[in-house]
Amino acid sequence: MGYDIENDLVVLIFESPKAGNAAEAPGVVRFWCKRAELAGLAAWARELVSRGRPALDDPASIEPPDGGVLPRNNGHKH
Repeated sequence: MGYDIENDLVVLIFESPKAGNAAEAPGVVRFWCKRAELAGLAAWARELVSRGRPALDDPASIEPPDGGVLPRNNGHKH
């Protein structure tokens, strides 16, 4: 995270973990935004976190009752 005081912009910098090949440079992405936009993102994140995850009636079930995916499977059906 950084701040450009002259332009009143915040930068979020994300770097991918290094792969097994140490010679390979990690991927980097930078998101520039206004402070108000970042505050909105933070408020939205707080809202999502406060909702939590719904509990399943049967934790051993393979699929949730609504046919979606299980959080513990990280979005993968298999």
